[in-house]
Amino acid sequence: MKNTYVIMLFVVIMSCTSKEVNKSHIVDISSLKGIELNFIEYPIEPMLGNPYEIEYIEPYLIMDNLVDDKVLLIYNVNNDSYVNTLSVGNGPDDILFPIEIQVKDQEVYIMERQSGKCRKYLLSALLHDSVSNFKETMLSRSDRMAKTNDAYIGSGIYDSGMICIFNEESKVLKEVDIYPDYFDALKDSGCKYKLGQSRLCFNAKHNRLILAPLFLNSINIYSYQHNDLEKVDSLTIGKNLLKKRILENEGNVDIEGTDIYHCVDVCCSKDFFYVLYNGAKMEKKNDNTLMYILKLAMDGTLSKKYNVNSRIRNICVSEDDTKMYAILLNEDLDYVIAKTEL
Repeated sequence: MKNTYVIMLFVVIMSCTSKEVNKSHIVDISSLKGIELNFIEYPIEPMLGNPYEIEYIEPYLIMDNLVDDKVLLIYNVNNDSYVNTLSVGNGPDDILFPIEIQVKDQEVYIMERQSGKCRKYLLSALLHDSVSNFKETMLSRSDRMAKTNDAYIGSGIYDSGMICIFNEESKVLKEVDIYPDYFDALKDSGCKYKLGQSRLCFNAKHNRLILAPLFLNSINIYSYQHNDLEKVDSLTIGKNLLKKRILENEGNVDIEGTDIYHCVDVCCSKDFFYVLYNGAKMEKKNDNTLMYILKLAMDGTLSKKYNVNSRIRNICVSEDDTKMYAILLNEDLDYVIAKTEL
């Protein structure tokens, strides 16, 4: 009887361990079986500058594109028509570069990363280069942001953490400290943000927020309710190279060439998150042509891993998970738009 109990306990422990490893940790992402994904360059007429943000509201691609003093390019993938809109400057209708772009339904949100000033436009107005009709919200000290159904979630250097929730009247509803515990060893809030900075994406259907860090190895998903965040799960990839240095130094820790460049971008469809993952050392990140796209369910479960042989900067996906568009650097070292079928 005792032997039977020991065997049953061993089976339970092993099954729990296997579940934890399969769902929550990837030791070596390159050895994980993946699907080859080929991006095909999408020929578009307008000239591209140095774009780094792309969003999709069918059938429009919306991207930052600083050309001829305009910062926004809206491109119709069905008929190749396009609009360059929003001028750079300090005028009442102008925008300061660089910008963060988010979309929700038929609305486009543009945030000045220098000031935290965020404007909501109707897509239909921007298509006619009508830029005077907008609603402005001040997301003070925010560097990145995501739009929920009724609020904004910003990331930046705040008094009590990296996340701040604002209502649409610019009022701070709550600051949330989502830094890992070992960040307590860091005394400087700017250093904390530098090491923990992440790409954000909010899924309105499921009320889920994903934070995909640039330099940390843990991708985190949160449930958003009543102006607060509750952690759902994490997916860790490889080793946490920064943790030891943070605990040993306690002061200012810099990103080094041997550190891993983890997450480049994140986007979502109706039911899945997609994380663009680099995985190369910082000193080689710009030359890395083997990247990965991780398809995650809303509970953090890894659904699919795609292998991509392209230098991708930013991605967006259709709501039905059938099409993905990307900004990438082609073999001629030109930034182009590319498309793939999922």
